[in-house]
Amino acid sequence: MLIRKNWTISEVLRRTWRINLIILLEVGVGLLAYDKFISDYFQMPSLLASVLGTAIAFFIGFLNNQAYDRWWEARKIWGEIVNDSRSWARSVLTYIDETPSTSALKVKMVKRHLAWLHCLKNNLRKVDSTTFLLYLEEGEREAVLTAKHQNNLLLQQQAEDLHKLHKAGHTDEFRFKAMDELLVRMTDEMGKCERIKNTVFPTSYVFFTKFFIFLFISINAMALFELSEWWAMLFGWVIGYVFYTTFFNGMMVMNPFENEPSDTPMSALTRTLERNLLEMLGEPDLPESIEPEHGDHLM
Repeated sequence: MLIRKNWTISEVLRRTWRINLIILLEVGVGLLAYDKFISDYFQMPSLLASVLGTAIAFFIGFLNNQAYDRWWEARKIWGEIVNDSRSWARSVLTYIDETPSTSALKVKMVKRHLAWLHCLKNNLRKVDSTTFLLYLEEGEREAVLTAKHQNNLLLQQQAEDLHKLHKAGHTDEFRFKAMDELLVRMTDEMGKCERIKNTVFPTSYVFFTKFFIFLFISINAMALFELSEWWAMLFGWVIGYVFYTTFFNGMMVMNPFENEPSDTPMSALTRTLERNLLEMLGEPDLPESIEPEHGDHLM
């Protein structure tokens, strides 16, 4: 997740120099073709560029709104995961009776939740990592490693242990129901993340919006040539840059689980929860907080 409020001119150029070159090349080629060949047969009407630009603005606005909705929904879901994770640890440590037979199991259930967080983060980012094994006991590791859906198996194990504790009389009906509802909510949150991850933004919107932008850049430059001649090179680049950068802003946040700087900061949130839950367990050594990369973004 980007945390800087402003970019310097050098950062803007570093992030957009490729598209600047493409736009300048397209405008230059279009103007040369218009000046040498096309203008001999007809003049490009400025009304065409105006109508096309208005239509594309609607396309870009729709795409950016939908892209931002996906990004913001992902961030809200992970906010819910943070809250429910703390509630789960607190419920395990306080709602389950403290006895010699339950003490170790309570710690095991809290740490298993940390394994669930790591598994969820890694699976959403398609990262092959076994960091979650640190929080699982030896007997659980092989089953989780071989599972097709590791996150679901971990929640199933939590439910099984919770049921055993309830059957043994270590929780009453009220406490059991409250903790089971937390597991249901975490299952819902996991499913919501997977829905966003596995639902491809309609390809036609992205493809045709990009295609129409570059069509507009060429037509607009030709129309400007009739008014300002070779100054159209500069004006065409400026207008094209504004349109494409606006479109690019939406593309940056369209897929919030792709391990990019603009993504949901799952690593930072998971580390925060590690520190919170281990502190609740009374662990003396807590992992360090994740610092922003390059002072720019949190992963």
